[in-house]
Amino acid sequence: MRVIALYGPKDLREEEWPKPEPGDGEVRIKIKSVCICGSDTTQYTTGGIDNSKTPVPFVLGHEVAGLIDAVGSGVENLFEGTPVAVEPDMPCMQCELCLTGRQNICPDVKFLGASPTHGALAEFIIVPAQNALPVKAPVTFAEIACIEPLAIGIYAAQKMKISSGDTVAVFGSGGVGISCMIAAKKSGARIIAVTDKVQSRLDIAEKYGSENTININEENPVEKILDLTNGRGVDVTIEAAGELTALQDAISSAAIGGRVAIIGIPHEQEWSFPAAIARRRELLIQNIRRSNHTTEIAIDWIERREIKLAGFISHNLPWEKAEEGFNKAAACEEGTLRISLEPEEIEEPFYP
Repeated sequence: MRVIALYGPKDLREEEWPKPEPGDGEVRIKIKSVCICGSDTTQYTTGGIDNSKTPVPFVLGHEVAGLIDAVGSGVENLFEGTPVAVEPDMPCMQCELCLTGRQNICPDVKFLGASPTHGALAEFIIVPAQNALPVKAPVTFAEIACIEPLAIGIYAAQKMKISSGDTVAVFGSGGVGISCMIAAKKSGARIIAVTDKVQSRLDIAEKYGSENTININEENPVEKILDLTNGRGVDVTIEAAGELTALQDAISSAAIGGRVAIIGIPHEQEWSFPAAIARRRELLIQNIRRSNHTTEIAIDWIERREIKLAGFISHNLPWEKAEEGFNKAAACEEGTLRISLEPEEIEEPFYP
């Protein structure tokens, strides 16, 4: 089967690898779309993530959509040809954290596209049957792939206890940032502002319901948010850029007694923040890791037509242009949001 393998920083190679066979309780998925996430571009540009070096050759990609291609023994209710989203998180289900419902921070988790588990830039992948989630909606495979970041946004809104009457500001309007904004808005919050340095992404945030957008190249986001709230600040701030300045702005923009979510993946090993402001305002600072029991909610929103993810997709590129797609995503080029890499000409999903 065809794969796109990473051999080092900015070194992608198309290769032929053996076609995998599903085992007991597993399914094989024929990949139709893989969207490029910030964690993918970090591994692509630097050869690692956090303090871990990515082994090579390695297959990236965890925002995935495809068709059930084959099922292993013991698999019921999943049939060949079914369009599915893929939950990339595969926890051990035996440790203390898994048994108490916190599978997203399982220390022995396997995660698509995170070492040592190869990702989805392959013609076929094998996952546990419970990780293949049917999507019964007339949407594109690229939109199905974007269910994964939407699930992260839903989890963030849940974790931060966002509810009706809350005011929210999101720092970073990539796919995860806009997903957080969407989930917060559906929870009843007012989205006071979304910030970014890429104007086209801010335009998308506005279409999804942000009351104001702030281009950080043109305005001071803290001053603007404080002005919009008459000096009060907002109840919840969400750092979704993976940038230290975004965290510092998020803390400085939070109201007294507010909550601050850190969801971006930093390039640095250590961050510093305005400790005096955080202490005096008694801010709750919460890290968010991936999603947890929220993918099904995201799918339900899509199937009910409550949310449309077509606005996330800025490019549909064939695998032959994978390097171009990664370079565009890594540079945060104007006009990019989610780039879908597609191994073949895409047809609309078929629902048997």
